[in-house]
Amino acid sequence: MASRRPGGRTHGALVAGLSAFGIALGHLQAVLALYGWRLLDLAPPVEAEGMTAALGHAPTWLAPAAQGSQIALGVALLSGAWLAGRSPAERLGALAYATGVMLAVRYMALVVLIGWPETLQAVDGGFGPLGVYAIKVWVVLAVACAAVAVGLGLLIFARRSTI
Repeated sequence: MASRRPGGRTHGALVAGLSAFGIALGHLQAVLALYGWRLLDLAPPVEAEGMTAALGHAPTWLAPAAQGSQIALGVALLSGAWLAGRSPAERLGALAYATGVMLAVRYMALVVLIGWPETLQAVDGGFGPLGVYAIKVWVVLAVACAAVAVGLGLLIFARRSTI
């Protein structure tokens, strides 16, 4: 018999919903990255120096728009976690799980759409709320795997503490 949360929803349904949410956000992030790279006439891998130089010639609205989309992504993840969880531990687990799925799916979508990254050693660069960044893909995927594991652990812990 499926384990049910108070209120009747199964934990499997919660994880399935969070997975769908993370998958949708990850695909959206990949497509936004492609649009941004195309707008800046860049092709992956995008190093921090190349991003900084390209932003110097970009329309003035682009940097605030990119930062705003990253902030909106954070709000979406926080809102989804708030709605998915009932306790602080369950909300934190939902946030970690959905974020991990989103990060992993972003790279999966980029591989399917454009064949990049070709290796986990590739460097990904972008422009977020804190400015230009560059990070190896394997680091992001390691963080994504850790977030999924921690998120599931917190969801299981929260479930046991409410039974």
